[in-house]
Amino acid sequence: MPDCCENNQSIQLQRLSKLWQINMGFFHYLVFLIALLFFATVEVNSHGVPIVRNINELAQDSYGIPGLSHITVAGSVLHGFKEVEVWLETFAPGAATPIHRHSCEEVFVVLKGTGTLYLASNSDPKHPGSPQEFPILSNSTFHIPVNDVHQVVFHFSSDT
Repeated sequence: MPDCCENNQSIQLQRLSKLWQINMGFFHYLVFLIALLFFATVEVNSHGVPIVRNINELAQDSYGIPGLSHITVAGSVLHGFKEVEVWLETFAPGAATPIHRHSCEEVFVVLKGTGTLYLASNSDPKHPGSPQEFPILSNSTFHIPVNDVHQVVFHFSSDT
């Protein structure tokens, strides 16, 4: 084979090699962008809410109850949950919930402070009966059954 043809083949192989390197570089860049996009979307749920949040950055509300600070940590409206809501509530001494009921169970975890749970003696919606009193202490937990009329009154915090 003449030298010119060998040089031509060599040049073509070099061009193909460079083209391959460029294409592979582009391919790696494309894979990197796809991975970046994937990991960026993994950090939020389907409702656009970050998976990990700082409680100090979540919105607070009092719902018109003096002495209440309410934060919805996870819930149906904000986060798309269907079966559960998680709230963080802080009550000032003397604060109380209104007398009310829910169409779902409610669970409390008391981190500090004391109070009283007033719970209807039965779940009859028209005649809930006289309330039973249950003392609430720091590190206690209690639950409210579905549709049971109840009220929680907070006496003082353990810091007082």
